[in-house]
Amino acid sequence: MDVRSVRFLTAHSSKGLEADYVFVIAEREFGGFPSRVSGDLDSLFVARDEGIELPEERRVFYVAMTRARKGLFLVSRMQDDGFALASDSEFLSEIIKDNAKMLVESTPHCPKCMGPMRIADSVNGPFYGCCAYPSCRGIRKFTGF
Repeated sequence: MDVRSVRFLTAHSSKGLEADYVFVIAEREFGGFPSRVSGDLDSLFVARDEGIELPEERRVFYVAMTRARKGLFLVSRMQDDGFALASDSEFLSEIIKDNAKMLVESTPHCPKCMGPMRIADSVNGPFYGCCAYPSCRGIRKFTGF
C-alpha cells in the first residue's frame, strides 16, 4: 500500500529528520527566511563577528534545506510578470543570483505564453502543464527529477 503523508514543521523542529521532498517557505511576508519578526534569532545569541549578515538565520535556513533526500522546493512569490527570477527573501535572491543559469535551464516555461509550468498528472503519466490553465493549455513533456 502506498502511504503518503505531509508534515508541517519549523526549521528548528526538522533538525535531524529527513524527507524525500522538502518545501521551504522563503517568503518573508509569511514568516519565511530571513525572518524579520521582532526578537530576530540573532538578538538571542551573543554577537560574533562572522563576516556575514544574519549568521544564525542562515544556519537555520541551511538546516531546513538539507532535510531533503530527493527534492528541495524553495517557495517564494514571483514578480508580477509571472516568471522573473526574483524574491524578497535575501537568502533566496542570493541562491537565484549564484545559480541563475541552472534555474533558467531547469525551470520549464510554457511554450504558448512563456509563463511558469507545474507538474500535472494524467492517465498517461506526469507532464508539465501551464500554471495559467484553463486560460492557457500549454504542455511540455515531463523530464523527471
